[in-house]
Amino acid sequence: MREILIENLKICYGSETVIDNFSCSIGLNDITAIMAPSGRGKTTLLYALLNLISIDGGRISGVPESISVVFQEGRLFEDFNAYNNIFALMNKRKTGITKHEIQQHLKELNLLEHAEKKTREWSGGMKRRLEIIRAVIAQSELIILDEPFKGIDDKNKEKVIDYILKNRRDRGIIMTTHNKSEIGMLNARLLEF
Repeated sequence: MREILIENLKICYGSETVIDNFSCSIGLNDITAIMAPSGRGKTTLLYALLNLISIDGGRISGVPESISVVFQEGRLFEDFNAYNNIFALMNKRKTGITKHEIQQHLKELNLLEHAEKKTREWSGGMKRRLEIIRAVIAQSELIILDEPFKGIDDKNKEKVIDYILKNRRDRGIIMTTHNKSEIGMLNARLLEF
């Protein structure tokens, strides 16, 4: 089984140790939910997996090169419509996707009627759903979701969870959350620290 191995991880911000002596393995075909109180290092751990921050001790191995991410803070191109937001990412990854295929994904998450509008005109929940679509349709080996359901109402959250489960194609998913019901709905392995 392919997995990410984290051994004795230590990460500090200045003199403050955020993660200390943390070890675990994460299966690359599993859905893993990281749960911890605010400020305990969930996002920091994701950033370390993405090699966006340096670590102060320990080792991380087995992280695939191809990762799609939904960051906690939005990363859409606000002056682009839904199609261009998706095409921009797919062109960077050299992935062929048609407008018709994008429409099917947008329709699943109730975004098709807004697809031509610039995303700066969208609500936070709509933007979040589009970011999830971008992450899911990218042909990556791993999907990382940092607080993916932030700003999404309960009705749409169920649709998004169904969408993720339907379209993940046995790829690993690592997500952060504060909500145990989301973990249950995704049938995710819980990783607490």
